[in-house]
Amino acid sequence: MKVTALRIPVIVVVALMVLTGCDWVSFGYSAARTRYNNTETAITVANVSDLTKAWEGSDDGTPRAATASPAVAHGIAYISVAVPTPNQPAGRDIELRAYDARGSTSCDGLPKVCRPLWTASLGDDGGGPHLASVHTPAVSDGVVFVTNRTTLYAFDASGTAGCSGEPKVCAPLWNATLTTAYDTYTYTPTVAGGIVYVVSGDRLYAFDAAGVAGCSGVPKVCAPRWTGPVTASIGAEYSSPVVAGGMVYAPGSRRVHVFDARGEVGCSGTPVSCTPIWSTAPDAGPDGYAVTAAVTGGRLYVDKGDRIDTYDATGSIGCGGAPKTCGALWSYPGNGNLGFSAIAIANGVLYSGGNQGSVLAAFDASGVSGCSGTPKLCAPLWTSTVRSGVRFSAPAIANGVAFIGGDSPGVLYAFDASGAQGCSGAPRTCEPLWSSPAIGRDPGDPVFSSPAVANGTVYIGTDATGIVAFE
Repeated sequence: MKVTALRIPVIVVVALMVLTGCDWVSFGYSAARTRYNNTETAITVANVSDLTKAWEGSDDGTPRAATASPAVAHGIAYISVAVPTPNQPAGRDIELRAYDARGSTSCDGLPKVCRPLWTASLGDDGGGPHLASVHTPAVSDGVVFVTNRTTLYAFDASGTAGCSGEPKVCAPLWNATLTTAYDTYTYTPTVAGGIVYVVSGDRLYAFDAAGVAGCSGVPKVCAPRWTGPVTASIGAEYSSPVVAGGMVYAPGSRRVHVFDARGEVGCSGTPVSCTPIWSTAPDAGPDGYAVTAAVTGGRLYVDKGDRIDTYDATGSIGCGGAPKTCGALWSYPGNGNLGFSAIAIANGVLYSGGNQGSVLAAFDASGVSGCSGTPKLCAPLWTSTVRSGVRFSAPAIANGVAFIGGDSPGVLYAFDASGAQGCSGAPRTCEPLWSSPAIGRDPGDPVFSSPAVANGTVYIGTDATGIVAFE
């Protein structure tokens, strides 16, 4: 939904401050990865059906892998895309693209098509697993951070420092080497408290976000402030570190490893290496699959694809042993199909893509309503009438509306997050309040990207044009 510009100078300043507060700066909206924008006010349950395509990236006929999701900050939408490498058919070139988030600058036509304000090369994936190469950027303090399979990059978010040419191309302010193994995975970065956290291969890395400590040379290369071990896994961009309450929760294979976010407790040596303060207990599920996590209300929620487990985020309840491991307080039974859709949590409700065979399912995040037994299992509060697999797209919640992309058909859906409007029956099912046209290159293409909701606009990645915005 468009936000009308006001002419009174003082009010304009206030409005700009509000818009900044509505930004969606990383994959999970914030470092806690709840995927809940609690500052959005323009889009509502009442008007979401009015959403139409506002603009999209330019289509030059080149296929793009759009598994990454957009990040939006200070009027710019960032997305990482992959395109085939001409001289290496098995590989892909990875590129970071920055667009005017309002679809004004470098945009024309109807429907409106936009060219990037600037781009940056992130190298190629070497023919390796492409899900390890294309990730959602994270924006903090004027810097945009993004990873490929082996490297963390930091760019000037405004597209000024280190940028030149027409069209404008930017070089990194600094970079850092992560894993170099061909068959390992790197995930989306998380920024909190001046530190950039990245899980790559079997390590959690922590870097100085300012690019000062441990950094040197021209071009500047940074060494990690500290690292810690995790169980290596196969996953996607969604297995990103979570930072909350002074802890960093690092996903691994079917487990989450919890470290002191400052790199002090349990840390020693030169270079500094840290051991987990505690970890979630291993389970009997399939080995190698990464998990996604979110922290809110003192609880750690871990989506393992085939189920969701809930833990005490402080590592106090249900824990024991040395090294310390913690068992789940309660679980949400899945449908047995492994997927990589991250969870979202808002207003005491947990949302899961693809759970129970539904494009979207909602559970009581407190583990009370619909929950029983020992160990406690929970049934959904409601599921969608759309029965579709969701392999990658994750929910985004804003102002009472839940958005998610579906596999078949490949469209973006919007539901009443409260499970009221468009909902009926027992067990309760909900109709979408709105759905977009197919956003892929072909109508049957699944939606791999996850939506970001900021300042009255919904952004999502597409293999047709790289990015599309609805408002």
